[in-house]
Amino acid sequence: MAEWRRCCRVSPTSCGSTLATGRCSISSTSRVIPSARRPLGQSAWIQAWPIYPLLLLLGALFVYPVAQILVLSAVDAAGNLTAANYGRIATTPVYLQTLVITFEIAGWTTAFALLAGYPVAYLLANSSMRTRDSLTLLVLMPFWTSFLVRTFAWMILLGRNGAVNRLLLALGVTDAPVSLIYNFTGVMIGMVHAMMPLGIMAMLSVMQNIDSNLVKAARTLGARGGQAFWRIYFHLSLPGLAAPGHDLVTGGGEHCRPL
Repeated sequence: MAEWRRCCRVSPTSCGSTLATGRCSISSTSRVIPSARRPLGQSAWIQAWPIYPLLLLLGALFVYPVAQILVLSAVDAAGNLTAANYGRIATTPVYLQTLVITFEIAGWTTAFALLAGYPVAYLLANSSMRTRDSLTLLVLMPFWTSFLVRTFAWMILLGRNGAVNRLLLALGVTDAPVSLIYNFTGVMIGMVHAMMPLGIMAMLSVMQNIDSNLVKAARTLGARGGQAFWRIYFHLSLPGLAAPGHDLVTGGGEHCRPL
């Protein structure tokens, strides 16, 4: 019995044969083979060496400055820990108003970017490859233009004597130039134009992985076009709608356009 227990501990698969024959026979497949150590050159840390300079650059230009700001916000002039700086945010109306306006602009920017970008992403996902490539170039074109050039271009177009106001006056929509810049409207137009390509590309990557046969199957089973879209396609594209939430963070960090 002691031999049988010892054999079962070494090789559980040979317990039955040991009990019947009285001898412990361990097959070659049940032996424990020690794992061979990977050579030093194949180590994951060694193979990942190309990203180490990038990590150092990110740590020096981003992590360290942000950490330094957080430390300075938690200490006073004498170097003692204090929460007075954070308490001042809650007690100073100017700071509170600034935070509210910041999150309001970022939230509306995200909402408008989603509403305007979803149809564009849907069009790209359901177009032929040649048409999709051409339209994608147009979507990404704002990224190839300087930030200041885009901002000044909108100032010229939306100014009191800009093309938009001239068109409105020519059509008789208004009798006087409309104020479209230096206000919430101008900020929204400029920021949505800058952030919408990010949302479109994020939604497009999700929509391209949706099987179009699912919508066709729903239509075959009697669902109308709107029902098939909302109950199947839209729900499958929801992860793409969550991805442009990045615009909420990026929009909160904009400074030039709101000014």
